[in-house]
Amino acid sequence: MRTEPPAAGVPVAVYLSVVVIVGLLTWGLAMSLLPGVDPGHSAASYWVMGTLGALGLVSIGWFVVNAAWAEQADVKTRRLLGNVRVGAVMHRHLPTVLADDNVTELVDHFLSDHPNTALLVVGANGRIVGLVTLRQLHQVPAGDCALARVAAIAVPLDEVATASPGEPLVDVLARLARRGHDDIGGRVLVFDDDRIVGIVSPADVDRVVEVRNPKVHL
Repeated sequence: MRTEPPAAGVPVAVYLSVVVIVGLLTWGLAMSLLPGVDPGHSAASYWVMGTLGALGLVSIGWFVVNAAWAEQADVKTRRLLGNVRVGAVMHRHLPTVLADDNVTELVDHFLSDHPNTALLVVGANGRIVGLVTLRQLHQVPAGDCALARVAAIAVPLDEVATASPGEPLVDVLARLARRGHDDIGGRVLVFDDDRIVGIVSPADVDRVVEVRNPKVHL
């Protein structure tokens, strides 16, 4: 799900407004407040201090506005997805790749046959041991693809976010937000007891949001 605040698409006019505000604050600090509070400095010093003070005030204001936007996005998310369970969103088709395959085989035989950009990695004992995505593939030098094994580039299972089918989707999204950046693009593996039954990607969440409210883009 896209979680960028509206600042990501702020029009030029807003940035120009920020410049004007900084200029007015600087003028007010340099010409009035600072000389009265701390007299005896040169005009140039007051302008430098005024500029730094204005930038600091605007930075604090920008931080507060971004926090408010993030809170607003969270409220919208909970309103739209409050009763949606993970099981209703997840993909049940789970293509796999063997941990002992080399990266060339992964590219040639799996990614070419599946539209998925994430594959479960199966160990020698038949159990799922990790997840591999295009991000991991891109980190392998072209000359090493024939030698590098999938197991060496896969993200271990214990480093992948998990959920259960009956869990509220908003709770999973909140947990992902607390985890921060990961190497698998915000994907979540869904377990029913000890059995993997699905996977959820940010694109799946976006699709649900757009279906429920096409005017909202999170």
